[in-house]
Amino acid sequence: MDRPSVSALANIAKQESQNLQFHLDKVVHLEFFADDATYHEAFKGHKFPNLEFLSLDANELNNDESLEPYLQPKLKSLRFYGGPISDAFLEKLENSCPRLEELLIDNPRDLISPEGFLRFLDGAKGLKHLTVMHGMERVMTDSVFIALATKPDLETLGLRKGITADLVSKAVDQQARSGAEGRLFPRLSKLTCVAQPDGFAALLPHLSQLNSLDVVIKHSSASLNEMEYLLREVGTYCPGLRDLALEYAAAENFNISPRPLIQLAQRLTQLEKLCICSENMEVEGFDTSHFASLVKALPRLETLRLSFKCRLTEAALVEAAKSCEALTTLELWGSYDLRNVGETEVFFPKLKALELGQLVPPSVLADTAAAEAANAARLLKRIAPSLEEFDVTFPDPFSKMVSREVDNV
Repeated sequence: MDRPSVSALANIAKQESQNLQFHLDKVVHLEFFADDATYHEAFKGHKFPNLEFLSLDANELNNDESLEPYLQPKLKSLRFYGGPISDAFLEKLENSCPRLEELLIDNPRDLISPEGFLRFLDGAKGLKHLTVMHGMERVMTDSVFIALATKPDLETLGLRKGITADLVSKAVDQQARSGAEGRLFPRLSKLTCVAQPDGFAALLPHLSQLNSLDVVIKHSSASLNEMEYLLREVGTYCPGLRDLALEYAAAENFNISPRPLIQLAQRLTQLEKLCICSENMEVEGFDTSHFASLVKALPRLETLRLSFKCRLTEAALVEAAKSCEALTTLELWGSYDLRNVGETEVFFPKLKALELGQLVPPSVLADTAAAEAANAARLLKRIAPSLEEFDVTFPDPFSKMVSREVDNV
C-alpha cells in the first residue's frame, strides 16, 4: 500500500491506532484532495519515513505545524497548492528533506518573505524543478530571480514575475561578479514565464538548451517588427524545442506577415506542441498555402494551436490531416464550412480535441438547422473518431447546435 488514500490512513488511525505507524512506514506517494487536510490531526506525532511524493490541495489547515509529519528525509517532490506556511516551514523543508528535487508552491497566504525564500534556495542544493505560482508576488524580488538564474542545477522553472531586460542584465552582472562563466540557467530544459518583449529578447541567448518554452509576452503596444523579431529569435536560439507556447498580450491590434511563422516551423522541426496565441494579432494573408508550408515542416506535432486572426478555411483541415497524423489537439482560427470537408479526404486517427474559429452556417437557418447540425456532428466524428471535445471560438446559434450534437453522437 505505497499509494493509499488519505481517508484510508485516517480510518486506520481511528480504528487501529496501534498499527498506524506500520502502515505509514509503507507510504511512498500521498495526495491530499479537497478537505483531506482535516485528517492532518490523525497523523500528528507520527512520521512517513519513506514518503517521496506529497501533493496538498489548498486548505487553511495546511500550516507549519500540521505538515511536519510529512517532511522526511526521502521526500523528493512537494506540490503545495495553498495554506498558511511561513519561512519556518521552508527552513524545516530544507533541513529535513535533503533529497528534495521538486517544489511547486502556490498561495502561501503572504507569509513567506523574500529573505526566507532566498535562504531556502541557497540551502536546497538538490532542487531541480521549481514552480512559483499565485500569492508569491512579494517574494519574487529581483534578488530571487537572480538567485534562480544563477542556480547551476535548475532544470525546470515556472514563475509569474515579469522578466525585463534590466533584470536579465542584473543577473548577468551578478554571475560575472561571482566568477561564474557561461550563460544563465545553464541546465534549464523547461521554462514557463511572463516577460516584457525586451526581457524575453535578452533572455533568449541563454536558453539554447531548452526543450520546452511557455511564455506570455506582455506589452502595452505591439509592432510588426517586434513580434516578427521575437519569432525569428526563438527559432535561432532554441533549436531543440519540442514544446513551444507563445502568447502575445498586447492592448492594441497589430499585424505581422506569414513568413516568420513559417520560418519558425522550418527551424524547429522537432516540435510536438506549437501554440501561437494573440487575440489582437492578425497574420495578414495567412491562408491554406502558408498553413501547408507550416505543417509540412512539423510532422511530429501532437498539439497545434494558432489563435490569431487569419484567412484559414476548411482546406486547412485537409493539410493538417496530410502532414500531422499524430495530432491529438487542434485549434485554428478562421472560417470553416464543414459541408465542404465531406468532399475531401480528411482523417485524424488520434484527434481528441478540436476548436475552430467560426463555422459557416447554412444559408437558411430554419427548419433544417437541426438536421444540418446533426450532419456536421456526424462528419466530425467520422473524420476524427476519437474526438471528445469540439468547440467554436466565436460561436453563433448554429455552431452551438453542432457542439451539442457532437456530445450526443
